[in-house]
This record gives sequence, structure tokens and C-alpha cells, in this order.
Amino acid sequence: IYDTRADSWAPLPEPAANDGFRIAGLFGDGTSTAYAAAGNVLLTNDMRWAETPFPAFSDNSIFNQAVAATDDSLFVFGGEQWAPGQAEATLSNDAQIWTPTP
Repeated sequence: IYDTRADSWAPLPEPAANDGFRIAGLFGDGTSTAYAAAGNVLLTNDMRWAETPFPAFSDNSIFNQAVAATDDSLFVFGGEQWAPGQAEATLSNDAQIWTPTP
């Protein structure tokens, strides 16, 4: 991890115990970045990993969700779900928000 203010490098904390570096994003210092709904987020203020409550990839997963991070939360909306042999996806209008606890 590169700290631009201190002009120094620090190692990442040990991977989360559940499945290593399946990274959904990072949160800290009033800014957040999200890459995916499911996975772990790095809480940079505490230098620890937290797992999101969203289900990991599986055959019944919802794909292509819109994922956005606010200062301290992860917002997940929509997506599509494909059944075996299905020619068209079923669209989702579900929305969820998650805020990591300290």
C-alpha cells in the first residue's frame, strides 16, 4: 500500500481467512472504491479485511450488478440472472446497501 501523504510503502494485511484476496474494494479516509459486490473490502483506517454480505459467484448468481461505493458504504443494484438453457436473462431490480462495522 502506498501512502501518498507519507511517501512510503506498507504491506497489505494478511489475506482474509475465508478465501484470500477476493477483493470487492476498499474503504478509508472518506473515500471508497468498489469493484464487485461479493468479496472482501480493505478497511484502510483499521488495516483489516471485512467480507461483504453479498453472495459469492455461483451458477445461480446475479451477474452485472451496478456497484458503487459512498464514503462508508457499498451500494449494489440490479443485475441479470441466467438459468441453464435460457435464451434471455431475468433482470433484477433488487437494491442493497452495506456499511462495514468497526
